[in-house]
Amino acid sequence: MPNTVPEGVHPAAPAWSAEYLQEFLWRIVPGRSMRSMDDEVIAEFFREHPEHWEKIWALFTVEGAMPSNGLALWFIYDAQLTICGHDLLVYLAERFPQYRARIEQECVQALLRDYAPQNARVFSRAFEALTAVPKGLRGAERKQALVGQAQSYARHGALIPALLASPVATTAAVGAQMLQSVLQVCAPSGGSAPAGLPPLPAGELQTLVAEALPGAAQLLFRREKKLMTAGLKVLELSVRAVPERAGEVSAYAQDAVEVLPLELRDRAQKLCPDTVPAQPSSIQPGSAQSAPTQSAASDQPPRSVQIPDVPALGLSASEVNAALNAAPQAGRASEATRDAIRNDRDCEELLFALYHLNEREQSVRRIPALLSYLHRAHQEGRVIEFSPAFQKHLRRYLSRAWHDGRDQLRYLAYRLLVQHVHAADPDPQAALTEHTGRFQGADFHFRGYSRKGSEYWAYRSPTALFHEQLRVAFGDQPYSSEGAAGQGFAPLLAEPLPAVERSFERTVIRFKSYREAFPKVLHGEYEVNDSTYELWQVPGEELATERSTFTAAAYTVAGACVEYPGRSLEHAEVPSVALVCGWYAWAMRHNPDLLAAQYKPLLSVYQFSRLHGFEEVMQTLGAAERALGVPSYNFLAWASVVYAPERRALTAETIASLIDRGNWDAHLFASELGYLLEHGWFGANRLVQTLNDAASLSPLAGWSVFQTVRWILPLAPQVGQGASLVKLAVELAELYGTPVEIPAVLEPKMKGSTVLAKSLRALAAVTPRVTEEALAAREAALALLGES
Repeated sequence: MPNTVPEGVHPAAPAWSAEYLQEFLWRIVPGRSMRSMDDEVIAEFFREHPEHWEKIWALFTVEGAMPSNGLALWFIYDAQLTICGHDLLVYLAERFPQYRARIEQECVQALLRDYAPQNARVFSRAFEALTAVPKGLRGAERKQALVGQAQSYARHGALIPALLASPVATTAAVGAQMLQSVLQVCAPSGGSAPAGLPPLPAGELQTLVAEALPGAAQLLFRREKKLMTAGLKVLELSVRAVPERAGEVSAYAQDAVEVLPLELRDRAQKLCPDTVPAQPSSIQPGSAQSAPTQSAASDQPPRSVQIPDVPALGLSASEVNAALNAAPQAGRASEATRDAIRNDRDCEELLFALYHLNEREQSVRRIPALLSYLHRAHQEGRVIEFSPAFQKHLRRYLSRAWHDGRDQLRYLAYRLLVQHVHAADPDPQAALTEHTGRFQGADFHFRGYSRKGSEYWAYRSPTALFHEQLRVAFGDQPYSSEGAAGQGFAPLLAEPLPAVERSFERTVIRFKSYREAFPKVLHGEYEVNDSTYELWQVPGEELATERSTFTAAAYTVAGACVEYPGRSLEHAEVPSVALVCGWYAWAMRHNPDLLAAQYKPLLSVYQFSRLHGFEEVMQTLGAAERALGVPSYNFLAWASVVYAPERRALTAETIASLIDRGNWDAHLFASELGYLLEHGWFGANRLVQTLNDAASLSPLAGWSVFQTVRWILPLAPQVGQGASLVKLAVELAELYGTPVEIPAVLEPKMKGSTVLAKSLRALAAVTPRVTEEALAAREAALALLGES
């Protein structure tokens, strides 16, 4: 609801909430096409109702009010599609030229507010679209357009330094683009400015450059390579446009030259020709000794720090089981007591966290306790009491969630409501129909992954096993009377399953459609494409069916092959599958390779922004006590190249944690990376980012990553962005003072001016020396080996 403060009294402080303004855009403003820029209905609406312009200006000052994705909000508000986001701002600026300047100004002002990156992006896109040079211009017309763009940017010149300093990458990029445009037109040798007035007088230009240079120099230290390049371009143009600032620019470039990527260092060094590049810091043994001692030491060739290899110290299956059998029952009882549900209120709070996917690590850990509490209530014939608000939430979830049985939270909501309806309503069937609509009880059952028509793939996946456990908790009977299911469901799983030994083999399959009876297994050479998938199978293992026992089905990974497409889509489409992953990861705590093999389909959609269940699997792998096998290293390799940066960061933390605990085999990890890179499953760009992040977390992790990179170095010319692997090797070699012998296959690539050639020459130039990082890694390795 709008505030009671009259409009216009505080124009800088809007009187509406983000939700109210979004409802205004979707319920009040007319329109039928999300990108229909020739639709005059919206323009006529604002001409007839000019009082609504105050709400448009409020969109800039209320964070989250301006939707950036119209299709997403259409799903949320169930409203008609209309022009949204930056398209709406461009539309209004074109239909109402008298407001164009203000819209541009408001966009820049919005970028300077403390908005989250996803909420600021819409304004940077709008500003870029409003000030863009039209495509297709040539010669004098293009030059004139560039001058007009620079003049438009110059009107906001006072805000450029603040834009450059913004922590939001897209905002800083806008500031750099604005400054570059002004400098290119003003530079004497730019060749862009035709006859006429420059965008800024000489005095104002000098003031702008003086104020903006510190912010531009800071771009050289940003993580994003695009911003590094933009900052370097600003420094180069500043020297041309304002030669008096050459000394200041030289100092900035000298400070940043060592942190810049190799392909940018030459450009930076050209800005500081009178200085010698600084060498990486190192520790000179005996630096405090007398001059004769130093002279004697200088006669000896420099050496690197010798860091011992740390073998993977994880336990075998028999060792894990022996440790579990020897562990006192009191320890297991204390863990169960910690996770136990005390009363109905505690149960409701846990369910609320599960339904909102909040506090995932803690809430998922308590799923076994939740199943036990539900089962105990059923055995006692007691209905768990929930608050009216939570019952309303269950009804709402039931009406909005998935309708094909994959959503186990929806099934849980259905069963909880069945209990309450039958306990409280005089006509339970009518009351239940009110909640479920046209759906019957069977519509909430999980029978497998859809194949065609009414057929399903049903090979006891983790989701199917969890569904069975839910039905046990409510005292339900199996759907089938055949095989093991005919004897009734297995009891609730009270503890993680014991460790077992399995041997795995890599299997490459091709799935062209869901209608195929079984995937085609590829032998020998194969070509990677959109229908090719990789997974891990146990030789000779049969599919788990309803005749299999619960424990046997939990240990079986053969079903992942047949159900691969269905399981993959489940992780991209069903958020609640994260809870299933958490439960199965708990059950397979002592079998990390089985967990990784079972959830290999999760990573077949690694290019998607949504990978439900990824965090739960990674947390279990990171805490593994057993020595990891090839499926686990393969899972970590794929996890290193997923789309979302926050998930790659989690992968880096997991790798570093395993290395620091001594449960890591760098050679086995390198072998998996080498196989995947060589066969073209993915490129090196995201992989290098993840490895770099892992290396930065601890000295020993950095050393282990360095060894891995050295082993896969020969593959650099064969993979996309392979030069980044060599650049990472250069950085780590300098950090640990350890030279690297250039592989013979790379020696021909050292000639020329390519990024790969420059990187290889830089790697060959690394000299041995003692560094603090190497000494710290040596101490950590010795500590794991139990030596002093």
